[in-house]
Amino acid sequence: SEYDLGHFVQTLEAPSEVALQPGEYPVVTLMIFSQYPAEGEVADPSSCSIDQSDEVVDYNDKPLMITEVSLMYRTNLQYSKEPQLARPRLYGTDEEWLAAHVRPFFDAPCDQDTAISNGGWFETEGFLSIKSHFDLAARGYISCEGGVQDEDIGSWSSLSDYFSDGEMPNKTGGFRALHLLRRLWACANANGGDYSTCEYSAAETSRLANAVAIKEMERFEAATWSCGAICGGTGDVAFDLTTAEEVSYFVHFFDVMVSEGSLISQEDVLTLQTTLESMIDVFVDTFWTRKWQLWNGNNWTPHLCVAALEWAIVFWHESSGLAAHVLAIVNDIMWLHRDYYTEDGVYIEGVAEYGFMSMNGQMAMAALLQASFGISLAAIDAEIIQRLASYFISSMSSDGYIVDFGDSHRKRGWTIPLAVIEAAIAPASVNGDAISEASINSVQARAFSAASYGSGGFYSNPWRIRGNVLIFDSLNNLRTPPLYESQPLGGQVMDIFQAGGYARILTPLMSSGIQSPVCFLSKCIDPAFPSLWDNIPYSSFSFQARPNTYAHSEVDFGTFIWSAWGSRLISEFGYGTIATSVTQWDMRRYMYLDNNPAGHNTVVIQEAFQQDSDTVNFSQLNYVTGTLSSSTTFQDGSSCVVMDGSEIYGASRPDGWLDLMKRFACSFEAGSTLILDLVKTKENRTPLTLVGSQYGGPDFTEPSPASQTLTIEEYFYTDTEADVIVTNGEPSEVLPFARPSSLKWCSHVDAELLNDASSVALRPVCGIGGYRPGDGMGVVSGISLASAGQFVYDGLVTSVNRGYQAHALKKRRFRFVTDQTVGSEGDVRAFVLSPSLASYPLQPPPDVSLEDCSVENGCVANGSPIRCSCIQMCIGQVLKHVIVGDGDVVDIVNAGSC
Repeated sequence: SEYDLGHFVQTLEAPSEVALQPGEYPVVTLMIFSQYPAEGEVADPSSCSIDQSDEVVDYNDKPLMITEVSLMYRTNLQYSKEPQLARPRLYGTDEEWLAAHVRPFFDAPCDQDTAISNGGWFETEGFLSIKSHFDLAARGYISCEGGVQDEDIGSWSSLSDYFSDGEMPNKTGGFRALHLLRRLWACANANGGDYSTCEYSAAETSRLANAVAIKEMERFEAATWSCGAICGGTGDVAFDLTTAEEVSYFVHFFDVMVSEGSLISQEDVLTLQTTLESMIDVFVDTFWTRKWQLWNGNNWTPHLCVAALEWAIVFWHESSGLAAHVLAIVNDIMWLHRDYYTEDGVYIEGVAEYGFMSMNGQMAMAALLQASFGISLAAIDAEIIQRLASYFISSMSSDGYIVDFGDSHRKRGWTIPLAVIEAAIAPASVNGDAISEASINSVQARAFSAASYGSGGFYSNPWRIRGNVLIFDSLNNLRTPPLYESQPLGGQVMDIFQAGGYARILTPLMSSGIQSPVCFLSKCIDPAFPSLWDNIPYSSFSFQARPNTYAHSEVDFGTFIWSAWGSRLISEFGYGTIATSVTQWDMRRYMYLDNNPAGHNTVVIQEAFQQDSDTVNFSQLNYVTGTLSSSTTFQDGSSCVVMDGSEIYGASRPDGWLDLMKRFACSFEAGSTLILDLVKTKENRTPLTLVGSQYGGPDFTEPSPASQTLTIEEYFYTDTEADVIVTNGEPSEVLPFARPSSLKWCSHVDAELLNDASSVALRPVCGIGGYRPGDGMGVVSGISLASAGQFVYDGLVTSVNRGYQAHALKKRRFRFVTDQTVGSEGDVRAFVLSPSLASYPLQPPPDVSLEDCSVENGCVANGSPIRCSCIQMCIGQVLKHVIVGDGDVVDIVNAGSC
């Protein structure tokens, strides 16, 4: 059939002497030839020509040639055991499953010393209690707080819909019911059918089992097996996110329910088996036809593979050939996903939800493979996954929300908190190794728990809570109290993930000498117990230098997010329109403000806007990467994050915008941070022309002659919670914003121009936690050394969301502008972002007094600031000089007192 379709498949074995190891692949050279089609015998054998064929053949003047060759490297998978014959089969026999994934939680002691039992549940203080996390997910109550189950099995809210007319339980409730039924049946079977020591009686177990059988067959009959165009499908049949979710769910249903007698009729058993196998046929076809849903290698790949693997285990003996084939596919295709992690542990698609999805699928596969086949998935690199834990923790801003660069979401707390723990103990999670330490330290462990609110297992699927996570609680030195109560998350730290293009600077805002208690509007820091309030006395800056060649990346080099005193002051649009069109010539993502440079906190060139547009901007070039590094330590003891985006702004091409674009980020005492931009327009640049319409994206044509001086501005975005009304197509905010008493969480920042527009005060209305006002504020001050600069407040800026709903995304924006354009002499722009506890009108915000000190430090008056310049600033009571020379920061020195 493949031959009839024009496909010729040849399977080759690598020579044994090559000794290929998992992950290695051969380089194959093909020698191909073409021929003209002919048929029949030639009259004169000495004159072989298509013209002499004794039969006329269509297209005999066209060569027959190979137009495409695909090389697929497959590994020889070997495993030490197979799934057992008896059901259930997932995660091994009942005895193995109970011993590995149930009893460890039941038997774990309650920890009242450093963990509140429901720690992580909506602002309750304490380290995350893994035992209680499992309790809530698997039993619906917290045993360590005296919680007990009701004798009525239907009293648990997750199961109650099974006993009501018309209501269909959600799938989390379904997974919980199946998990409970397996526990109950395993308990009774281990005791000769006696339920007296089990969680519920035989009668209650039977009542739930019968209700589950009826309701879940109704769900099965109404199931939709593909998300189609909604999730990017093009009409052809493929194994997609919805297919995977339905297969995984009903495979669990089948495995558990068929294990116990005649709860499901033989007709329904056959229907389930046939339907599920037909979906796996689609999975196999998706593999062999190289459809993107599986072959992208991104977060979909583990999500799809774990469902297929679950099917393979459950039907290993009934469909042995197909199941073994699926196992081999999963083993091979997951190597594509490995490339979505950089060597320093960054997941390149972002944290929420893609990084969490990746971990969720991979860790489930790791446990399934160990239990059923005695093997580990070689494509999962445990060392890299260990580093992922630090990346996850560094991606939590000090406002308690995940940073939302690219196509990430701004999630409150941890969507899947155990993903962080499993990453921290990756050798155990992935390979089942014994470990004695985690990949994170006590400060990181406290920071993790201090942002765990809103989880607590209440939303979790118990099948995805595996016993190895309890190892985390047994490791030493992860709950060491902080040195200073006023600095519960430790001192200043600069995290740089160079390969992944991400950096964070976390700086304490209070000195170590502040006496106890340390409180913020009645919310106090407890040295023994982490809490959400640990985040308040910190300033965090997150910087984006991720290559825009990565999947789900936006064209946003140099953008940043700033949180201080528990509120986000400078923010991002986050996941707006999806940025999946990431190839060298595909520029569709430029169409939307949230994806191109003008929608980010970065350097924006006004001449790079598409004609007659104030949203489509080409300041940064498509499919070009910059670099991220750290500076040396300067005389004042500071060091900086260095983002070099010169190539992204066109340094290597004659029609590029800039020869130099470097952004430095340096944090000082009391949390003030310097953002320093060095920009220089290309000399003798030619007009820039970009063609994006070939893929349905926007084009750009710069008028000729090309601009030799450019209007360069810095953009800053902040949050608004105000309602938006649209009049004659123009959106506006309903002001003033008055926070309703019913609004538990919000993000709203009022911006005010100060000091003749040389600075902007940012006053958050909302603080960290529910119903709380802001605990502090921030000020952004700016200066240009080449010309007079000031801030301009644009107010409301809106964009479309993924559903292309107009004005669905909303921000407020202010810009730093200058009265002159920038030529080849360049410019140096300095911005100091200062957090403060000041709250207008009680006291004025800080004034950093930015000034030009170039001549004072020996630079030529009116010379090129890129070659030699100095910026003076007042940081607290310390006068600092930032020395710039030859397109770099040469030094930062303390120059006296303010």
